[in-house]
Amino acid sequence: MSIEVKLEKEAMRVLKETSRTFYIPITLLKRELRLTVGSAYLCMRAIDEIEDHETLGNDIIEKLLRETKTLLLEEGDFPAEAYDDLIEPYKDDLPEVSVRLADWILVCPTGIVEKVKASTAEMAGGMADWTKRNWDVKTKEDLDDYTYYVAGLVGVMLSDIWNWYDGTKTDKDLAIGFGRGLQAVNILRNEDEDYEERGVRFISDG
Repeated sequence: MSIEVKLEKEAMRVLKETSRTFYIPITLLKRELRLTVGSAYLCMRAIDEIEDHETLGNDIIEKLLRETKTLLLEEGDFPAEAYDDLIEPYKDDLPEVSVRLADWILVCPTGIVEKVKASTAEMAGGMADWTKRNWDVKTKEDLDDYTYYVAGLVGVMLSDIWNWYDGTKTDKDLAIGFGRGLQAVNILRNEDEDYEERGVRFISDG
């Protein structure tokens, strides 16, 4: 088995372990699109797991997110060794999907990988800002900003992928709304848990 094929299989395994909801439709896509969407999801999930970490302090989470953003925006190949050095002190605490971010980038087709890296970097930066604010959502504008970074960007990323793959044009406002809708379900479902475990409420005043 070649390294490339092995890595693809590993990506699909981790995808299944991290999201049964997205795993099924992604596996039904044609190979190039499957690898692209799978890679994009895993990259963003890697960032999301850092932001959501229950035991790392906010300062550490913010640092990891900001420095990962910087690495993602570097020109050329993703600096895997630098990322490995960054997360080394926390490797035992982070899930596999976060530790292997460099692998998920390798899975992505070359024609779209820079866009996936840029979108993931934008997500990491937005999440870092909200970590610094301790996710203090007060207004509808706050909620819209937060949900854009943690979920709306997923819709934007998918729109970019459809356009790259076969020229399909989609409404990015609706794509952002799709992501926000998914996040709203998570917020409502986990409202009590978020407050009890993290002291955070994502529902804005009023």
